[in-house]
Amino acid sequence: MRVKFVGIIFILGLSISPSVYAEMSSTNFIIRTDSLSTGGDNTSSSASYFLRDTISGNAEGNSSSSSYSLRSGFRPMVFDPVVALDVAVQETDVSVSISSLAGTDITVSSASGFSVGNFVVLIQNVSSTPVTATGEITAIAGSVITVDQLVSNGSLSIDGVDDVLYRAAGTSVGFDGLLTDSVTRRTIVWNVSVDVRNGFVVYLAEDANLSSGAFSITDVADGEVTAGSTEFGARSSDTTLASSTFDTQDAPITTALQQVATVSGGSATFNAKGYVELKAARDGTAQQGTYENNLYLVASPTY
Repeated sequence: MRVKFVGIIFILGLSISPSVYAEMSSTNFIIRTDSLSTGGDNTSSSASYFLRDTISGNAEGNSSSSSYSLRSGFRPMVFDPVVALDVAVQETDVSVSISSLAGTDITVSSASGFSVGNFVVLIQNVSSTPVTATGEITAIAGSVITVDQLVSNGSLSIDGVDDVLYRAAGTSVGFDGLLTDSVTRRTIVWNVSVDVRNGFVVYLAEDANLSSGAFSITDVADGEVTAGSTEFGARSSDTTLASSTFDTQDAPITTALQQVATVSGGSATFNAKGYVELKAARDGTAQQGTYENNLYLVASPTY
């Protein structure tokens, strides 16, 4: 019997305005920025450009030293808040065997099909006791693929046996031909950039259980998706979650938003990565068909 599970990933980014320091204020007013000028426009635009300008500003520009940073004038104080969430899904048809790993340099049998800027999913011991990691390709030299980082919820030890590198792209997750004697895994990579100081949280939710007509796939209930059982769940690369169990076990995905990653603040965060590993299994009585649902990843700044 062949059972096909399909998940569609939708992306939602939430934004807030950043904190601004050295404001002039009282109980009745706040002046976030001021400028002595003779005019300008905040909304000049066309189909191909956007312009914010000030005429005859005084002492505008950026200055800095080892102990301070100064942005003077009106325009230097204006910027658009950024909250960007990129999502990529492990592609099973673009993969290559790994022979060794040195830091973030991955030696593969062939780099064909991979390009700088691709997200990748590295899986150690694919067929037995998998350990997953993810990163983004920064360079390719011959058969060596270099990534910016390797984010994992376990310890990597690549010996060149049953170790595979997958390209990650697209927004559709497919589980084709599930077997009764194994668990099938698919990895969703997320990449977040925010220009706020308090960090961010990544949440996961679904619109409904995986369903095919009147039949549905049961969410995992005992903390582990097990071969021979028809069930579906997920685990996060973040091992320090406070308000969900995705960090310590295979957890059920619900219609309520649940934490799958948290990143603390201190400064703006750019290109922070992680992943959610989806797991599916079936028993011998599972109804044949295409089971579908929608998954939602949400990145939200911490206020």
